[in-house]
Formats: sequence, C-alpha cells, structure tokens
Amino acid sequence: MRLSIVLVVSSLSAIAYADTTARECIAHNEKSIQLHADHKLQESREELLQCALPACPGEIRGECEKRLAAVNAGLPSVVLSAKDPAGGDLIDVRVTIDGTRTLDKLDGAPLVLDPGAHVFRFETPKARAEARVLVREGEKDRPIKVTIGEQVVAPHETRKSPTFRVTGASIAGVGLAGVILGAVFGGLASSAWSRSRTECKSPADCTNRAQALVDHDDAITFATISTIGFVAGGIAIAAGATIFFLAPSVTRESAMLSVAAKF
Repeated sequence: MRLSIVLVVSSLSAIAYADTTARECIAHNEKSIQLHADHKLQESREELLQCALPACPGEIRGECEKRLAAVNAGLPSVVLSAKDPAGGDLIDVRVTIDGTRTLDKLDGAPLVLDPGAHVFRFETPKARAEARVLVREGEKDRPIKVTIGEQVVAPHETRKSPTFRVTGASIAGVGLAGVILGAVFGGLASSAWSRSRTECKSPADCTNRAQALVDHDDAITFATISTIGFVAGGIAIAAGATIFFLAPSVTRESAMLSVAAKF
C-alpha cells in the first residue's frame, strides 16, 4: 500500500515537474521570438539556448534548435583594427561600444553584435577616435578600421603683409633719395646765388655781368630742382611710411603638435 502511494506521489511529481519545465521552455521560446523582432539577436539566442536543452519536450526543443540556427546565421560580427599615422598596427587600444567598455586591447578576433547603429570609441593613452557604423543583420567579420595618432595642427599667426612692407620701404627709400637730391641742389643754388651777388653787387657795380647772369639763372634752376626734390621726396617718404606701417595683416600657419584622429 505504502509502495503504491509512493509511486503515485512520484508520478504526480514527475508530471508536475515535466509540466513546469514545458511551460518554462515555451516561455523561453516565446520570449526569443519577441527579442528577435526587436533585433536583439544576442538576447534571443540566450533564450533559445534555454529551450533547446534536453529537458525540454522534443517538439519545443526541435523548434528552438531550428530557430537557434537561424539566429546564429543572422548575428553580425565585426573585426576591429587601429593604425598609427605611419600605417603600423596598434594593439594596446581600449574599445568602448555604445558607451560600454568592451575591449582593453585589440586581438583581431571577430566580435558579435546586434544589428543596428553602433558607436565605436578607440582610445590610446595619447589619442582617441570614434566611428559610427551601421551593422547589418547577417554581416560577418565586417572590418572596422580607424587611424589614431598625432598630426600637425596649424593655428593662425597674424603678421603684416611682407609685400606691402617691402613696397612701402622702397617708396620711402625713393623719397629719401629725393630729399637728398633736394638738399644737394639747394646747396648748389645757394652757391650760385652767392657767386652772382659777388660778381654783381648792384646794377652799377658788376665785375662780370655775363657770369653773374649765368650764376643767377643757375641758382634759380637749382632752387627749382631742390624744391621739387624736397616736395616729391617728402610725399614719397610719407606714402612709403603709411604703406609700411598700415600694411594689411595676413595669416601664416605655424606648426604646433597636437593630438587628433582620422578615419
């Protein structure tokens, strides 16, 4: 009698356990379907692994195994790599995917992801780079490559235009020559006028009237040239100085080392 009771209880427990297991297997299967529809293939795969266990009823297990193969085929994977500006491979690179730290160094192995847009951040102690990539369902071993390193950034350095400054200095130089010429002819005019006054102190007292007239005319000519030299030279010096000191500013690129990245 007791044996019969034990057998009945054991049978009922086995049936209850089997029923509970079946319900759990069905729940895992149904959840995997929803996750697949949401493109969360990795989570869907985990659910399918649970309902593909030997403890699940054969019919449910068979369906989960079939769908598991389809999910595995659809799961995309990427292969990450980074290079320095010279083209050399970088290994000690920390990788963050969608804000989650994923790798501490690159090893060349495929990385399985859910399909969709992902943000990859590659970081070294000196630089970093980001890549936003749309990973498609079914893609396998898609290469994601970045170049990380130092490059020259050229900030703007303002200075006066050398062309304008040279032009201004040249014009001022010509003006200075004009002033010097004016001074020379001014001296000649003064000398000629002095000789003219010596040779002919008055209309009644001329020792050499003809030479006095020549010196008088020379004095006027030299004085005219001197005046022109002074006036033109002064204008040229003023113009040259204006051009030199008010030359427009130009920008020049100066090298400065900084950290940057490119893809």
